[in-house]
Amino acid sequence: MANIATSGVYHPQPQCRLLTIAPEIRNQVYDLLFTIATGDDSVKLCSIRNPITRHSHPANLTSPSVLVLLQTCRQVLNEAECIFFHINHFELDCYAVGEFSVRSQDFGQFACSMTIIGFAISQPTTFDCFIATGNQGAAVIKYFQQHVPLYKLRGTTRNPSSDAAVALTKSGIEVVKADANDVDSLKAALQGADAVFAYTTFSGILQTPEIMGKVMAGKLPPPVGQYAFEVEVQQGKNIADAAATVPGLERLVWSSLSGVKKWSKGKYTQGFHFDSKEVVREYMNSLEPLKGNVSCLQMGAFADNMVNMPDRFGLTKADGQLRWAYPISGSIKTPWIDVDRDTGAFVNALLEAPGGTQVVGASEYLNGSEYFKLLCDHLGAKGTYTEVPFDSIVSDDPTGFKLELAQVYAFVNEFGYDGGDPEVVTADELEERGYKVPRSKIVDHIKRSNWSHLAVA
Repeated sequence: MANIATSGVYHPQPQCRLLTIAPEIRNQVYDLLFTIATGDDSVKLCSIRNPITRHSHPANLTSPSVLVLLQTCRQVLNEAECIFFHINHFELDCYAVGEFSVRSQDFGQFACSMTIIGFAISQPTTFDCFIATGNQGAAVIKYFQQHVPLYKLRGTTRNPSSDAAVALTKSGIEVVKADANDVDSLKAALQGADAVFAYTTFSGILQTPEIMGKVMAGKLPPPVGQYAFEVEVQQGKNIADAAATVPGLERLVWSSLSGVKKWSKGKYTQGFHFDSKEVVREYMNSLEPLKGNVSCLQMGAFADNMVNMPDRFGLTKADGQLRWAYPISGSIKTPWIDVDRDTGAFVNALLEAPGGTQVVGASEYLNGSEYFKLLCDHLGAKGTYTEVPFDSIVSDDPTGFKLELAQVYAFVNEFGYDGGDPEVVTADELEERGYKVPRSKIVDHIKRSNWSHLAVA
């Protein structure tokens, strides 16, 4: 039996009745109370998820823990703490890349017995990021380089010799060539991946000569979005088919949006840039090798869009002030995302959370007047904010794209950004489940953006 209570000189607190018992009896009490691990059992100190298997081992201390006795007074702490560590065997769950070693902790004359249960991986987890030179891909790569060093990062691009791709290579990223229109190139690029972040760019598809050029020339009838929808769905299916061939793929994170047609029950049929991503999500989940491994990040409104194409979203300047005509009700707070700062944090949380998780990618929820006030305050400008009917923005548009935007606005007004999908959670709800999502403030995005084109005298 460890004999702690008879050693040392302390100043007992009179109100602690335990100290009125003889030291030899107190030793027996401590032994009985603190013998938590018996036989081959061990005390599990913590629960750290292995990023490959997502498995964890919960701590097995009793609840409420008998360790609260150590908070009784200083003398009890000094007498009993070392007994707890001496008479139990401990297991520490951990994950490490490469080699690691452990040294037993020595509590004076009482050694602590500990076993390390972990995963010594000679090669780190390989994380593939699609279109690593695009805005979402580059943001994810940067975040993981700065905050999640456990992963070996690999980025795909159609042109590995571009300046952006070369810069990634110099920063230590493995860059591989892949084209979303070529399923064979995707299969080759994804081999060996443990996790994948994938997205497609509807706007990039929309602006191609094969689509926008032909619609503007009258060679294809509007709406232009229907043609981009077909291309984006096929690209997404190519990604899914390629991912399904990767042995041991643990997670596919898909950058998605809500299904406008699905959740409005057919009321709105032209939300093509939302619907395409929902169709792809359903296809991914239909593939047997991917079932249970597909998680989705429903990206909020890109804060960058207000900077780069304000006219499209009704933000103009006239008569020395800003004007914003916004077809979203003031009672609705829109999810805004700072793509550069926060996309990576959401993706990392989805890699840690169980497969099948869907979360809205929102740095912050703001209604139109709240966003506009932040912008006007930053620019020191007067402004006029007006809520307008969604169908007021569809005139003078031979491509039909304004009607697509109008239907999305109407959908959000009536059904919410996520359509009321009960499986979609917010970042706060994800954090309540134990998966942290650090987020920035939209005002910080406003402050660091270049608004010179909207400057007013």
